[in-house]
Amino acid sequence: MDTNQAKLELTEIKKIMEDSRRIMVDDGTGFILWGLLVAAGLISSYLSVLGYISWKITSIAWFVLIGSGWLITLLQVRRDSKKRKAVTFAGKVAGAIWGSAGVTMTIIGFVGSYTGMVKGMGISPLMACVMAAAFFVSGVVYNEKKFRYLGIAWWAGSLVMFFWHSPHTLLLFALMMIFMQALPGMLMYNKWKKEKSGKTV
Repeated sequence: MDTNQAKLELTEIKKIMEDSRRIMVDDGTGFILWGLLVAAGLISSYLSVLGYISWKITSIAWFVLIGSGWLITLLQVRRDSKKRKAVTFAGKVAGAIWGSAGVTMTIIGFVGSYTGMVKGMGISPLMACVMAAAFFVSGVVYNEKKFRYLGIAWWAGSLVMFFWHSPHTLLLFALMMIFMQALPGMLMYNKWKKEKSGKTV
């Protein structure tokens, strides 16, 4: 390999790494959106288990919440694709990780419960495993320790829910969505605002 070729490849690698960093300094709105929507659905399910609201209301709430989430997400993706002239490699990876995680959890939550193949109390720990994988892989790909730690925390939470056969796991999962997804999203949003304004993070 000649010197010019080596320099070219190093430049490309550096560009990909810098691009990856920019992707991880996301505005965090997706994390906030889905964290709060799913938490609201889980709290609704928890209240239904306790007998405070009917399961019919909770079922409708889930369809409205997740449907709204997907609609807003697709509109954001469409808006962002118009703003960017080209989709970067890092952008494709990030989209694939979280997009596939979202589709997987939607199938587990709706199809799994509808067919009876996934029982009610089993949905939360399964989804927590999906969240763990998405966070951990993101952390490895983009060399972000915080994301890897979040992945490990999600796995720990899933183990607790697998062994704790209680409707209170719904509340636990809701709290995990707030503190381990929505809250990191808010921190990402603050970081993104500082990056955008040119301030030092």
